[in-house]
Amino acid sequence: QTCALPIYQQAGLMDLCMVLGLNLYQGWYEKDITEFEKTLDEIHAQYPSLPLMVTEYGVGVDPRLYSDQPERFDFSQEYGVSYHRHYFREISRRDFLAGSSIWNLNDFYSESRGDAVPHVNSKGLTGLDREEKDTYLYYKAVLAKRPVVLIGKRHWMFRAVTGDSVGGQIHVPVYTNAESVELYANGRKVATLSVENGQALFTIPVRNGENHLEARAWFDGVTVTDMVKFYEQVIPRDLKPFPIEGLHVSLGSHRYFEDRVDGVCWMPEQEYKAGSWGYVGGHVYRREGGQLGTDSDILGTGNDPIYQTQRVGIQSYKADVPDGQYVIDLHFAALKDAAPIVYNLNKDSETNRVHEVCVFDVAINGRVVARDLDPAGTYGLVRSVSRRFIVDTYGGHGLDIQFIPKKGVTFLNAIRIFRK
Repeated sequence: QTCALPIYQQAGLMDLCMVLGLNLYQGWYEKDITEFEKTLDEIHAQYPSLPLMVTEYGVGVDPRLYSDQPERFDFSQEYGVSYHRHYFREISRRDFLAGSSIWNLNDFYSESRGDAVPHVNSKGLTGLDREEKDTYLYYKAVLAKRPVVLIGKRHWMFRAVTGDSVGGQIHVPVYTNAESVELYANGRKVATLSVENGQALFTIPVRNGENHLEARAWFDGVTVTDMVKFYEQVIPRDLKPFPIEGLHVSLGSHRYFEDRVDGVCWMPEQEYKAGSWGYVGGHVYRREGGQLGTDSDILGTGNDPIYQTQRVGIQSYKADVPDGQYVIDLHFAALKDAAPIVYNLNKDSETNRVHEVCVFDVAINGRVVARDLDPAGTYGLVRSVSRRFIVDTYGGHGLDIQFIPKKGVTFLNAIRIFRK
């Protein structure tokens, strides 16, 4: 357990210490983040005269991952900020705390780890190259003694969102120590919002192509500003016209993944609706303990996050594209859970859970294009596999990619569709 106070008491350690320091990771290694403040209050009630410190707390964040529905162990920027805002607020409320220490300032190598960035402990407020994550921007705002205004997600250069011919909408945080802040999108004012616990969260319109944001706040009559620009790919809900960059979707996930090498954004999955695109059937793969996807290192790729999640039992993937010739890339990885790391400090009992034997056919628009596909048996576990198919569509029928089980269950990790 993260805080094994009864064991310390039984061993008589509490009679010896002059200062008590605890490594607390509720909301990360433990599920309920509110257990953090409950633990602090319980210990202080038992030892009111003993100086108490939070000697470690932190959360893993991959700078390439974002989510509008963040959750524990998704390694998204949003969950990281949510976690740190909670901890900082609760620490600030308790005068009996002598101090606290974030684990860690910078990401660092940890060979035995898998996670979104294999072999790296990603709890740093900055990345391996010292790129400032949103968690760093948040602390820069709330701890600064000088005026600070910082637009979040500032390093997310290649983005994607569903929308229409006009554009789409995205969420943008602004971190500041001002009482209120206003945001402009492409020269037009979006709103003025009050700041709570160092953050104001805006919903803004974006257009296909380059977008510019500017945040403004006032400190004793002085205006402080921040500006960022990024490229947004607006994917039409009806795929008419079909986007030039194509469609990139990560299955079994609510996350956006920025592929910085190819300059594209992999979007979260969505369920198919007539006239649009998405999956039909199946469920999200979750490992032992309920966390999203696997924490294994995916072999043969640097884009681990798009292979670490999948939709299991998928029946088909449909896209009501206009008539034409399309290239379809299907991405697979037979998953397993990595062995637990001793110093992870979690209470969950995790075991190596291997993907069952899965053999299936793939058919596109009624024609079988791959028989007896067996990713695990043919290529091995946790290895990235891609299969490419070129298809002509006509008569307004679009694309219907079917997964037909032969043994075990079907699954799909990611899909890319682009017009040839």
